[in-house]
Amino acid sequence: MRELHRSPRTSRSLATPLWLLLALVFMPIVVPAFAHAQSARVMTLEEAGTDKRVDPILRLMVLRASQQADQPVESMTEAVLAETGGLANFLSAVVRPGSPVSVIIEGRPDRAQLESSGIVVGTVAGDVVTATLPLSLVPALLAMSGVERVSAAAPVEKALNVSAYEIDADNLWLGI
Repeated sequence: MRELHRSPRTSRSLATPLWLLLALVFMPIVVPAFAHAQSARVMTLEEAGTDKRVDPILRLMVLRASQQADQPVESMTEAVLAETGGLANFLSAVVRPGSPVSVIIEGRPDRAQLESSGIVVGTVAGDVVTATLPLSLVPALLAMSGVERVSAAAPVEKALNVSAYEIDADNLWLGI
């Protein structure tokens, strides 16, 4: 059997239109994605405080931390006392970017990515993740894929002395 010989000139002329066609098809897809990847940056703490995925309580903490980042602790305490009329229960309003906060993350972020950035992951239950992190990491958390919403976690305490009475469990216990 005799093999057919193709000249380099023929194969090159066929390949050029194919590459051109592929470039024209994939260019609108690849270039914007590449440009977005190059321009992606982590937002500032102040910008994170205005993100719609952050609940109002955490938003207040993040904005306060960004405002108080450069102030000495003494002046922050005085400013908060003046702002709150000296009520002691508002002293927790003094926050720094390094202040730890417990949060509830809605969505499906990658646990390994959370932990590698310094976020301590608690419970993962479906689309809900509990975590503890410094306020300064909220912008990095918002930049992670899979994060749909971030809320400050409220402390929960047992109230069996009230709830048992409300549902008449005490009467049941007594056999009444």
